[in-house]
Amino acid sequence: MEGGGTRSRVVLVAADGRVVAEAEGPCTNHWLVGAATCAERIQELVSEAKRRAGVDPKVPLRSLVSPHPCPPTPPPVSPLPRVTAPWWQGLSLSGGDQEDAIALLLEELRRRFPCLSDSYHLSSDALGAMATATERGGIVLISGTGSNCKLINPDGSQAGCGGWGHMLGDEGSAYWIAHQAVKAVFDCMDNLQAPPHDVGHVQQAMFQYFQVSDRLGLLTHLYRTFEKAKFAGFCQILAAGAQAGDPLCCHIFSKAGEVLARHVVAVLPKIHEVRGGGRGRAPLLSLGSLGGLRDPLLPMRHQHGAEEAAWSGGLLALGGSPGPLGVSRPWGLLALDFFGPRGSPVPVSPPRRGLSRRLPPAQSLFQGELGLPIVCVGSVWNSWDLMREGFVRVLAQARGERPGGPFTHFSLLKLRQSSALGGASLGARSIGQALPLDYAANVDVFYKHRF
Repeated sequence: MEGGGTRSRVVLVAADGRVVAEAEGPCTNHWLVGAATCAERIQELVSEAKRRAGVDPKVPLRSLVSPHPCPPTPPPVSPLPRVTAPWWQGLSLSGGDQEDAIALLLEELRRRFPCLSDSYHLSSDALGAMATATERGGIVLISGTGSNCKLINPDGSQAGCGGWGHMLGDEGSAYWIAHQAVKAVFDCMDNLQAPPHDVGHVQQAMFQYFQVSDRLGLLTHLYRTFEKAKFAGFCQILAAGAQAGDPLCCHIFSKAGEVLARHVVAVLPKIHEVRGGGRGRAPLLSLGSLGGLRDPLLPMRHQHGAEEAAWSGGLLALGGSPGPLGVSRPWGLLALDFFGPRGSPVPVSPPRRGLSRRLPPAQSLFQGELGLPIVCVGSVWNSWDLMREGFVRVLAQARGERPGGPFTHFSLLKLRQSSALGGASLGARSIGQALPLDYAANVDVFYKHRF
């Protein structure tokens, strides 16, 4: 499920990666509508997707070979059984980062709608978008009703900028663009601050969009009946004004490009630099009984007896006992290269305990044909031509501050599929299943830049 601040989408995905049904509905950001309403809307959307797939809505998202009826009364909340069949519930929701809020929402879903799904995996909309685009990591830059920026390194480590909502942030989003325009009009009419350009076009468009005759009439929309999605919708009118050449509209969209690029600049220092081509030192393999990586974007997790072994982007955590990897020697180990073919084994000879061994070098996000991949999500990116100059200017300035650094080029990618597809993949991975995705078919590269 892709849950946004304005619209949401559910895709029902079979075990072979086929999308068998879709459904669309309203906002499912629990910070905006509350956990109860959010759970109700999720239930309605998932049930509709089941009906469109020819599935009984009372059958939970698990094996459909032997469907079981819904119990007449909700059972007590308890740990759910492990799902082994080809249906999973993966929720990628805006506002899906805060653990306590997530726990409350999941409790609401399980208590009120026990027939919805047997297993849940809830993550932010940024992680769902990244899981749809690639499994190698990158930057997700969201600019829809709100905004957010999330970096996912190849080893699964994350860093973020923004995503704090319209009261504290949402810079570069549709809400922010609309707010900048309305504020420019109010400040000009109050003689508080001179606007960079004439406000006549924006003022008239503002009155028409909100169907008011003066600024006092707008107060009802701003306070008493405020709806974030409704207010953010004014951005579409401003985009049309910018396309028609209104200087103030053009200025605001250029500033939106700048502030979105500053989100990228904010996470640049957190990108892991890995030297490639055999010239640098390969990632270090540390030995011992070490737990596996837990990020759901890293599917290479295996159970080694009572311990785990996981390899991703150069990091291998080793368990000390043999397991189902086909390793027979007492100190057996197997590395699965995150950047090679899925499942291709790279045998490593057993080193002596207490030593370290170097593995083949991994690839940094700065390397590769695309350079730094930035997955752009949200309707504001439809106005990329209006934001391009400001966006590129800020990133070029960041590059100029480190002329010899690894940030030499970047590419902007747009999803061709809903990030709900990535949400389903994350849901499957969270229970040890793999959902095959054609990543190349899921994205379009709409802009490349080399400094």
